[in-house]
Amino acid sequence: MGESRGIERTRSSDMELSRSASRQHIDRLLSEAVTMFHRDGPLVNPLERIPSANSMEMRMRFVCEAKKFEYGLFWEFEGKQSLLCTSKVCISDQAGVNLFVDTSFTMFNRFSMGFGMPGRIGYTGNYEWHEDVRQLPAWSFQRKRQAEQAKLRTVIGVPLENGVVEFGTRETAEHTVNTVQYIQKLCQIMKPASE
Repeated sequence: MGESRGIERTRSSDMELSRSASRQHIDRLLSEAVTMFHRDGPLVNPLERIPSANSMEMRMRFVCEAKKFEYGLFWEFEGKQSLLCTSKVCISDQAGVNLFVDTSFTMFNRFSMGFGMPGRIGYTGNYEWHEDVRQLPAWSFQRKRQAEQAKLRTVIGVPLENGVVEFGTRETAEHTVNTVQYIQKLCQIMKPASE
């Protein structure tokens, strides 16, 4: 009888150790996942480390939510990288912002390299951060009138390998390089290693 209780205690302590090791393993995996999330942003496809190319809208939406932007536009290179054309959009439910984005998508849907904010960013490879777009001259930001009507304040553009992403908000957002780097990491579409 005493021997069977001793065996049960041994089994019980072995199970406790096994559970403890499993919990430690799970805790370590969760800790690694949280660290990667804060460093790299969310994985679009959790089964892959490389986000899929068709998820730009999802990424822009995540940036809008995480960084409090009200819209995002993706200006994609076209024609041997001589033009930038709007290809993906993510917007809030603000009527004025919707009109601004619709106008950008229809009236100002392409920029030659070097012209307009998307064209300048695509040409130089440098980001632009305008804390108050109302203070820009019209020649520098062709959509200024529409931005003012939408009550937009801050507009930023960030270069990517395959185009330019633009985000804007009605709030004045102070310039931070960390936000630019975050956007570049999250929105950059990685090419498969075989290419």
